[in-house]
Amino acid sequence: MRFKQCNPIKVAVKYRCYSPTALTNAYQAVREENMSVRRASIQYNVPMQTLRDRVLHKVDPETVRSGPQPLFSEEEEALFVNNLKYMASLGYGYTGPEVIAKASNYAVHLGKRSKDQPLSEKWYSGLKSRWPKLKTLSPRALAKERAQATSEPVVNSYFENHHTILLANDLLDKPECIYNFDEKGVQTEHRPPKVVAEGVHAVPAITSPRSSVTTILGL
Repeated sequence: MRFKQCNPIKVAVKYRCYSPTALTNAYQAVREENMSVRRASIQYNVPMQTLRDRVLHKVDPETVRSGPQPLFSEEEEALFVNNLKYMASLGYGYTGPEVIAKASNYAVHLGKRSKDQPLSEKWYSGLKSRWPKLKTLSPRALAKERAQATSEPVVNSYFENHHTILLANDLLDKPECIYNFDEKGVQTEHRPPKVVAEGVHAVPAITSPRSSVTTILGL
């Protein structure tokens, strides 16, 4: 007679049943109130070994997430992310693979990885979860010539010349004699790839158009 073997019922078990606040309070009770680790563990309902690791500085007391810690420290990662945002604001944003490549070189520079240990998509996903304001956006194309024409010295020179013209034609107090026109440059053959930037507004992507720009003047 053969008996059919039944598969055991899988029960989902919560990995962590305590709040980060409880762990912080237990740590402070041990360090500041001289409470024993065992008593603080029972009182605040946190794992004894988890609390002991923080008291003995085996784990950073501020760490509340499980699993391996990020490769970069908070300061190192903040510098890296700020650079991503800055380059995107200038029109030179990085794509996802470029971000991974830049971070890999950064890790090698800091001595945290060797050249044959590049970072992975998993690291990139973790970065975006730690910095939720980082988004993958479709930038608006901005020709190199237009980018150069909007530099700070060029813009300042424009307004200085504009003020001179208003003075020369006695128009400073006659706004009804000044008309504003807007123009739009359209590039029909080039679409820049999505880049990583702070998800607040659309960022430009400086490109070299393969065709002439069509200008539309709105009246």
